[in-house]
Amino acid sequence: MPPSHKDSSVRMNKQEKERSEPFRALESSVAEKKTGEEKLASVLAFMREGIRTGPFRFDDLRAAKRLFTSLLKGVEGEVRRRSEEAYEEVSRLVDRARTEFDAKMVSFIERTEFALDSIDADLDFSDRLIDRLAVPPLPEGASSLLREERFYVGRHKGVLFFRKVTTRLNDLRKEVSVSEIAAGAKGRLLKRISELGDQAFPKRKELVRAIGERFAEDVRLFILSAEGGGSEDGSRSVFDGVKVLQACAKVLPLDSKVFASVRERLSALWDESMATLRSNRGLKKGKQPSGGGGSRTDVRRSRESSSVSTGERERKESNGQLKAFIEEAEGKSLDALEEEAKRVEGRILCVDELPDSSPEGRITEKLLLMLQGVILHRREESATALDEMEDLYEEREALIQRIKVQIDGYRKELGGSALDFTKGMFYRELYDELKMLLDGETEALARLGDRIAEQG
Repeated sequence: MPPSHKDSSVRMNKQEKERSEPFRALESSVAEKKTGEEKLASVLAFMREGIRTGPFRFDDLRAAKRLFTSLLKGVEGEVRRRSEEAYEEVSRLVDRARTEFDAKMVSFIERTEFALDSIDADLDFSDRLIDRLAVPPLPEGASSLLREERFYVGRHKGVLFFRKVTTRLNDLRKEVSVSEIAAGAKGRLLKRISELGDQAFPKRKELVRAIGERFAEDVRLFILSAEGGGSEDGSRSVFDGVKVLQACAKVLPLDSKVFASVRERLSALWDESMATLRSNRGLKKGKQPSGGGGSRTDVRRSRESSSVSTGERERKESNGQLKAFIEEAEGKSLDALEEEAKRVEGRILCVDELPDSSPEGRITEKLLLMLQGVILHRREESATALDEMEDLYEEREALIQRIKVQIDGYRKELGGSALDFTKGMFYRELYDELKMLLDGETEALARLGDRIAEQG
């Protein structure tokens, strides 16, 4: 039974969709030629150029052959004879290129299958391989604050193992996706990659979740034990504990939500302990006799003011460098961006520096949020696996939540009556910049959600 007009239209639309830009340019060029000989010469030149420069799309080659055959029907005599001879010569070159191409594709398939066999074997012996891995040590003093250090070390090793596996699978997925192997072989390899990913991605996610839940609980217990310690020794113990736990947060593989939550809770504990300590010191000073003490107090206050001014200058200079780094982010590698983000986070988390409530501290917070948005955008550009995109979606949600927390804080500051004109303008500028950042991140989250929905 002959195909219907509808079937023919569907097939023609499919062929039209599969044509590449170079082949469409060839069709336009042929249409502009006046004689049949010129048209045939254009098609042969297209085929020769594709073989010479490579890599060549063999779908274009088949389409060029069909075009050449149809054009050949319109010429006769000597022109037809010369065109047929030239076509035979080009066909021999194409056959040779096809043979070489097929050999390369067979080799590519074999190498990919060997790599997948290796990953499959690693997953079968994952327990043994995980035990052999080394992880960054937890900071000194962590054993007294974490309930079971071995719990963290063992699961951290597991996260590293499955992270390496998923990275290898993502790299293979990208190579196979852009390769020109046959559709059947490509589909078979991509299916196997997905099956191995279904073994690795959930396990890595589960280990990260377990570490995050245990660490958040350990931080909660530390905060409960630290409440009410307003003495010098008690406050010093709290400050040391905060430093250790902040250092642990940088070492452990925590997701963005847990990291942000822990950091906020530890910062709040730090501020509360500092306020209690200063209050107690003020009460003690009020009971001391005033004779002869005023000059020493003035000297101490002068030194503290000088120290803060120096710290502010250093922070301002550092913020200027960070702002320039973000402006030039397009030319930076992803590793360089992530390393800079870690450096800034470490500087913010260091309690010996300026408190985050200082003007330059606020600016650093804003710049870090901007840098983390740039990093997520860069990672999303190369993300192809569904699990990878879902992880990035959660990280961007956490980033948006952090931006909202900052905006709410600035809104409260602006609503207060204690701000002078200069500070009011400063907070208004930060508020407006973060609102723009929030809008951009919300749009990026929606686009990523669309990509996930398409793949799901």
